[in-house]
Amino acid sequence: MGVLKINNGNFCTNDNQWSDFPIAANSININPVIVKPDYGSICADAFGYCFDPAETETVYFSIQMPHSWNMETNIRPAIHWMPQTASVGSVLFGFTYRLGNVDGSFSAATTITSLATATANDNKHLLTTFSLVSMAGYTLSTIMLCSLSRYGNGSGDDYPSDIGLLNFDLYYKQDCVGTCSLTCKGW
Repeated sequence: MGVLKINNGNFCTNDNQWSDFPIAANSININPVIVKPDYGSICADAFGYCFDPAETETVYFSIQMPHSWNMETNIRPAIHWMPQTASVGSVLFGFTYRLGNVDGSFSAATTITSLATATANDNKHLLTTFSLVSMAGYTLSTIMLCSLSRYGNGSGDDYPSDIGLLNFDLYYKQDCVGTCSLTCKGW
């Protein structure tokens, strides 16, 4: 169990506790000149992006690391999704990112993949995580330029139906509630 401490007005812990930074599916952008997922019904009374089984479809978003993030600790991307039919199969996801510190250049693009299993249960909320992303050298307010893809035509993706995107999360370790400064932790 962590110990809560106050340090120059910041509430901090001596543990690195996991938190998440959700990206709502309805705030994600598409590129109209490439193959994109349809926006439609993902279950009764809910709409979102539907990724097809026969092609690669991609959405785009950006993330600013929160001030509560314990700088330079690894982060874990994850996707919340649901199968659209009661079929069984595997779904191949790709997460591509570029990182940039304030006043710094963005890194080259890196892509990580994750193969998920869809069980014979449509409308089931599934969570698929990606491997850890190293954040060594990255600081407060780092920006991630991101894309998320379903490689429906990729090796290993054999789920025969659409999947619905519910949400995207970035799990990170936090060491405080926030900061007393816009540009540094201040202690």
